[in-house]
Amino acid sequence: MGVYAGYYLHVVRESLRNFGLLHSISGLSEAEDLKVGDFVEFETEFVPDQMAVFLDVLTPELVSAIVRHQVKKQALEAFDGDWSDHEAREGYFEKTRMRVQTQTELAEAITSAVRTDFRSEGTKEFFGRLGSPDGEAVTVITMCDRSFFTVEDSDRILDGRFTVLGKVTAEIDMDRPTLERNKLLSSIPPESIDKLMGKMKKQLDAGIADAKMTGAMAFEPKFSARVEGASLKVVPIAIYV
Repeated sequence: MGVYAGYYLHVVRESLRNFGLLHSISGLSEAEDLKVGDFVEFETEFVPDQMAVFLDVLTPELVSAIVRHQVKKQALEAFDGDWSDHEAREGYFEKTRMRVQTQTELAEAITSAVRTDFRSEGTKEFFGRLGSPDGEAVTVITMCDRSFFTVEDSDRILDGRFTVLGKVTAEIDMDRPTLERNKLLSSIPPESIDKLMGKMKKQLDAGIADAKMTGAMAFEPKFSARVEGASLKVVPIAIYV
């Protein structure tokens, strides 16, 4: 932050404080009565959007490879014909090849569409947890426009503890859907997303294990279709150390 930017930030903060317009929050009790348009200041460490992290690993190529492997495996297990009957065997596996192609193309197209939808957004969401987990916890969803970062690496905000001066854009809500901004998935109930992701995770684990794709997934994704507990949304005016 430049000298002049720091000075103007100081002036803005002091002016808001003097007029009683700046709310300092460190937990749920201080955030419960906030309204849209209120100015807030808080200090937190951020974590990224877990869906975006999941999609970084869940590439269309990986999904299609695992779907292909799973469909072939299921076809082999389901074949109850005579292996010595060449014509019957070839007819069955020709249908299997068509099913493999159809399902892998569909899985790859869906994965590509979801990834494109997330990456076409000019805004990234970062999650800051305030307060203790004994009922005082609240998650501040900080919505950052990529174009306003002073460096190209917008994920640098994840490397440390920062102070945020911002403005409330959505009041406290409980178990807020994480995909409410996503055009493709926002209309799907969170319960369905939870089931879908749980099933996908099991298939990925099984496919990776069966195909001996060790190291294909370097982390254990913990994904939820909701922001657990209380949360509010904030657009930052400044994020600084």
